[in-house]
Amino acid sequence: MSRWSCQSSTGGLVLKTLDSVLMQTCLPGQLIIVDDGSTDGSGTAIKAWMEGQQSPTRIVLQTTANRGVSAARNTGFELAGHVTYVSFLDSDDVWPADFLARTKAALSAIDSAVAASCDRRFAGAGRPAEVSELKEISTRWLLINGSGIGSGTLLRAAAVRACGRYDESIRSGADFKLFLEISLTGSWIHVSGDPVTMLRGQNVHGGDAQNLSLSHPANWVTWATIASQFVARNPTRSGLSAAEIPKLVTSKWHVAAQSLATAGMTRAACEAYEHALAPLEYLKSISGAKPIV
Repeated sequence: MSRWSCQSSTGGLVLKTLDSVLMQTCLPGQLIIVDDGSTDGSGTAIKAWMEGQQSPTRIVLQTTANRGVSAARNTGFELAGHVTYVSFLDSDDVWPADFLARTKAALSAIDSAVAASCDRRFAGAGRPAEVSELKEISTRWLLINGSGIGSGTLLRAAAVRACGRYDESIRSGADFKLFLEISLTGSWIHVSGDPVTMLRGQNVHGGDAQNLSLSHPANWVTWATIASQFVARNPTRSGLSAAEIPKLVTSKWHVAAQSLATAGMTRAACEAYEHALAPLEYLKSISGAKPIV
């Protein structure tokens, strides 16, 4: 029997997230919850929630010292054991009821496929944000749009293992880095239908911890570095033309520079602007660099 493992870890909204897992029309074999040293009361809330469940799904709560989201995801992945498919569901996102049924069917039908993603809707927004272009050139799509699709993606677990899991040495962007590598190993499927709902940014209204992607302006530097190093190592496999590569690097570093400048991090902002203004020189300087640490 196919099994799935889901990881989640913060705040009061996590109960809505967990409910969406156990309301699936195709229930997962496992639900692995990793509490990465939370201080917002979520651990107590989750334990109370677990006591009221009668689902056939195996539910495991693993509490660890705070080591970051990548370590939490890797912990959940290891605890899941030898699974065929895995999805990493953030604690402020909610699945539509048929998410696993649709994505599992899509992956099962194509042996060469390594991932299946549905569309996403940000809470408070109107129409869902489509990710249909993923099926055309997934690497290109990820480089341009980022990787904020983890909660709406079912992955072939073997691809996660082959690509080294999540990089625990970086605070944010490890999903971006991992998904880029996975995209080179097989096809990526887009499944139509209801989107995953992302409640990002709403958790603070209830006193929960802020979403990590919104908390640190320096994260934009990490994401720009990941994109730049990837295209420097894989220019012909990026899905980008020779003319598009420097434009991508300029765009990523310009956003990083603006974020740093707004936060008053002047020196770092100036360096980021330098990379944005001379993308080819920057790519040449890092072409032989080790992956981001």
